[in-house]
Amino acid sequence: MIPRSGNIHLTAEQMNILDEQAKSAWPIEACAILIGRTNKETVIINEVYLVANSDKSSISFKISAQDTIRAYDRADELESEVVGVFHSHPAPPFPSSTDLQFMRQNPVVWVIMSMPSGVVKAHRLTDNNAEEIGIRVTSN
Repeated sequence: MIPRSGNIHLTAEQMNILDEQAKSAWPIEACAILIGRTNKETVIINEVYLVANSDKSSISFKISAQDTIRAYDRADELESEVVGVFHSHPAPPFPSSTDLQFMRQNPVVWVIMSMPSGVVKAHRLTDNNAEEIGIRVTSN
């Protein structure tokens, strides 16, 4: 269960993986599935599961059903769960109206990186609205 407040914790290495994924995909939106666990009010990322944007679009992203199934299988292997979705935006790092629709279907933490600036924000769904939560990057 995603906490009602709190932070998402990633290592510097995991943040670098997300940054590299976004840079290498640019101008296409990059995406990844975040595997980990929740601990009271904190989402702790254990693994960044990189996936392709099957839309191959600079204004939208889609994760294939096969990649989604593989990510859930990987989470099971790690005795963890899917706790977040990452994608890059060609705009400020806030959920779009399309993102909000998908956040309602998949109410995990959504981490968005604005490209090409690299500014990152995390959001969770609260009362049908996106609420920003803190990102804590720890040393590896």
